[in-house]
Amino acid sequence: MRIKLEMQPYPAYCIRKMIHCSAKNTFTRSSTGCLLLLCLTAWWGTIPPCRAQPALRGNVAGFADSTWTPRVQAAEWKEGGERAAPRKPTRYHQSTVRVLPGRAGLQLTCFDSTGFAEAVTGALCLPADWQAYQTLRVRAANSSRAPLRVRVTVAGVRGLLSSESTLPPGQTGTISTDLRDLPLTAGVEAPFQPVALRIGVRVGTYPAEVHLLDVELLRAEGAGPASVADAFGQRIRGEWPEKVTHAEELRAHLRTEAAQLARHQPLPDRLPDGSRAGGGKFNATGFYRVEKATADQRWWFVTPEGNPFWSLGVTGVRPRSELLLTDVTRVKGREFLFAVLPDRTGPFAAAWQGDYLSFYYWNLLRKNGTIESWRKRLAQRLPGWGLNTLGNRSGSTVLANARMPYTRTLQTNQNPSLNVARNQPDVFDSRWETFVDSLFRRKAAPHREEKLLIGYFVDNEMPWRHLELLRAAPNAPLRRQWAQYLQTRYASALNQAWGSHFTDWAAVAALMPEALPPHKAASRDRRALRPGTPTCTSALCPVPSASTTRITCTWAAGPCACRRRKLLSARPAGTATWLQSTYIPSTRNPPPCSSGTTGAAGPS
Repeated sequence: MRIKLEMQPYPAYCIRKMIHCSAKNTFTRSSTGCLLLLCLTAWWGTIPPCRAQPALRGNVAGFADSTWTPRVQAAEWKEGGERAAPRKPTRYHQSTVRVLPGRAGLQLTCFDSTGFAEAVTGALCLPADWQAYQTLRVRAANSSRAPLRVRVTVAGVRGLLSSESTLPPGQTGTISTDLRDLPLTAGVEAPFQPVALRIGVRVGTYPAEVHLLDVELLRAEGAGPASVADAFGQRIRGEWPEKVTHAEELRAHLRTEAAQLARHQPLPDRLPDGSRAGGGKFNATGFYRVEKATADQRWWFVTPEGNPFWSLGVTGVRPRSELLLTDVTRVKGREFLFAVLPDRTGPFAAAWQGDYLSFYYWNLLRKNGTIESWRKRLAQRLPGWGLNTLGNRSGSTVLANARMPYTRTLQTNQNPSLNVARNQPDVFDSRWETFVDSLFRRKAAPHREEKLLIGYFVDNEMPWRHLELLRAAPNAPLRRQWAQYLQTRYASALNQAWGSHFTDWAAVAALMPEALPPHKAASRDRRALRPGTPTCTSALCPVPSASTTRITCTWAAGPCACRRRKLLSARPAGTATWLQSTYIPSTRNPPPCSSGTTGAAGPS
């Protein structure tokens, strides 16, 4: 048996991590093991708990620990991609780290004007929950010959909390971060559980070196966590010129704005409806439409009266969200984060939506008195700002009382039986087109006589969830399209391109995201699967000559252009060797296609 104890001022769970035991038999089976276990138990009881310590010191060497296994807290970090993925234990940008001998700390070397080293909190021997701490303190020394700025950033699942300091050459300094605003970086479930700590360097002369001496958490003084939002939904610990401190300031701003709007003069070339005066004339149809002008061959919005119209609006005008809880803050379970909350039965009760509060709605009521007064003021404000259109995310009551052109929204994922991958519709299903056509006719019918309606936005920022689409049901049309796409692209060369071992196309069609081969070609093809994407294959494209810049081919449902991406090597005969990714689809003005056929062999 081998036991190693390292007595350092780390929290108890980190000391436990430093006890390494290895033996052929179970530790407690020998009398020596039992004695040592009793001694360790007695010694463990003498360690004061973390809460009794005024400061908790982390291990800066963790910035160089790339083997630490991320815990559950790291899995909540979302940084692009389609699904939440475990956070890497360490991450570097334009920099390297090196652990110094003994307890000398860590050396961070930056090779560009900015760089950083980042580590998850567990790798630094810091606790997962920081509610008991008020200040993060990082001590660092400038080992370079020029001044540099050191920025300490605490990364949460939704945001960052940073502080920085300038260190002269050869000087040591302390960068302190107030953790009372830590909940502003977090989600709604764990307001005091940061994900990672980042040490950044900004320099004018590089390479530059900074010596990290230690990282400490200082305990909070007083009982309970501090509030982060004031009565107006603003950050408490922060000052700026427009920060509101009293409701009377909102009403005073209203009077100032009214005086400004009274002085507003409309643009000289605009009509009352926002259309362009003297810009040509189209036929009047009584509704908004688009039409190409004969004179300049440009497409224009055309007003019901036949005037050219340049639409300039905002995404949405609404006092609060109607369909989704997007303009509100969850209060339940987090009441301690708010300095003041309105009475649920008082004059501002309408600002509540169940367990959620709309500070915006609350502020509108305190500023305007009633929502009706706010709506009337919109008729002055928007034209006064040069806007002439209400966006499709505007509230229903705003659109019902609109005095200017507007747009509406239609959604295509309203049939759960046709959806895959978190409300993403299976657009390859023939029933989907029929459903959408019927849905749009029904939804648009009540608005067919609205003269100010410009048109409809279809969906909103719908993601094409490439990887999640492979979770579709086995008989989903999407899966058939996936297999057909790959068969057309690769014919019998799929396994060679992917480094896979499929025996038939049925296995390819049934592929789940977890089984997708970790090959760049597989990832590229998964991203390329989308409606209307041409499938351009090497089997259908002739081998280009070294001087060729564009060749053509055919695909299963129409034309595409194969464009040269990278020439690997030229052959003496004048031909060239190409990567599979050379054959990329292009639907922009494709030239005439040459003929070709698709093989029916398996993916061997």
